[in-house]
Amino acid sequence: MATVLLAGGTITAETNAQKKTESAASAQRAKSILREALTAMGGKALLETRDMSVSFTITSYTPQGSTSYAMQNQYARPDKIRQTTKFDFGEVIVGFDGSVGWVKNPAGVEELPESQKEETRSISLWILYDILQSIDKKVYTFEYLRTGSEEGSKIHEISARHKDMKEPIRLFIDDQWKFIVKKIVRRHGPEGLIDVEEDLSDFRTVQGVKVPFRLTYQTPSIKVGDIVVDEVKVNSGLAPALFKKPKP
Repeated sequence: MATVLLAGGTITAETNAQKKTESAASAQRAKSILREALTAMGGKALLETRDMSVSFTITSYTPQGSTSYAMQNQYARPDKIRQTTKFDFGEVIVGFDGSVGWVKNPAGVEELPESQKEETRSISLWILYDILQSIDKKVYTFEYLRTGSEEGSKIHEISARHKDMKEPIRLFIDDQWKFIVKKIVRRHGPEGLIDVEEDLSDFRTVQGVKVPFRLTYQTPSIKVGDIVVDEVKVNSGLAPALFKKPKP
C-alpha cells in the first residue's frame, strides 16, 4: 500500500480510494433525488423544453424604499439567456449566447466580465431546467450535502457545479412534492462574495412543465426582492439571433 507521510499524519492509497467511493456515492444520491425532481416538475415535457419566455414584475427593496419594474427573461437550450428590464431612462438588455455575455443600454453595448457572466447564468430561473435536463450528462458535478428541515418539511440539499462555472449552485428539494423549492447562488456584493437565497413557490403547470410564479430573494436574511410572474411561454421558437451580442 502506498503511503504519503505528512506533518500532521498520513494519507494512504486506501484513504484516497475511500474518499473517491464516498464522493461517487454522494453524486449518485444527488442524481437520484434530482431524477425524482425531474419527474415531479415535468418529466418528458421538461426534457423536451427547448426555450422559455418569462414576463414578470420585480420589486427591489433598499434602505431608501422599494422600486418595481417590468422584466422579461428569455431562455434557450442549452444555456442562452436574454434579460430585458424597462427603466424610466430606457431599456437595459443583458444577454448570453452560450459563450459571450453582453449588456446593451442607452449608452451602448459592451461585453460582460467573466464574474457577471457567471452570475447572470446562475441567478436565472432557466438553470433549474438546464440542471434537470443534464443529470446524466457530463455537464454538472453533483454532491449530496445534507438532509434538513424547513417550515416542517424534509428538505434535501444538493450542490451542482457547471463545468464552466467557478461557484456551485445549492438546490433544495422538498421530500414530499419533489419540487426544487430554493436555490442559493454566490454573487458579488459591495463587500465581496455573498450568498443569494431564492425561494420558489406558487408552482403552476405550463405545457406540462412546473414553473414557480413567485420568487423571493434575500441575502443573507435580508429580503432584497420579490418576483411575481405574469406570463410564461414554453417552446415558442426563440431565434438564436436574440441572444447574440448586438452591433454597436
